[in-house]
Amino acid sequence: MFTYLRPKYYAGATCAIIIYDITNQNSSDDLDIWVNEVVSKCPDIPIIVCGNKFDLNEARSIEKKEMLDYTKLHKFDYVETSALSGFNVDKLFHHASRLSRQYTEGNFKFRKEYIL
Repeated sequence: MFTYLRPKYYAGATCAIIIYDITNQNSSDDLDIWVNEVVSKCPDIPIIVCGNKFDLNEARSIEKKEMLDYTKLHKFDYVETSALSGFNVDKLFHHASRLSRQYTEGNFKFRKEYIL
């Protein structure tokens, strides 16, 4: 609905977090759409792919290995979280902050991949 406003939010971005629902195949199918948009607006920023709803791990429809293969192929970082329970949410934002600082300081190219 507000697609035309999104490009304004990319100005000055130093890191992107793209979140999908581990229990919903459609949300992971849209990852490429979001990745392409981020890369077209901010081609060099670090990207973290986040699988949310880890509290519903038994209802998972996207295997973690599948997402690890995807993120490794694209050189993205990967984290699984639960917004409901708070699992790994703090680690996600600490890592995004660290990547943002590394990117700003020009040290991003020397980092290692991060998978939680």
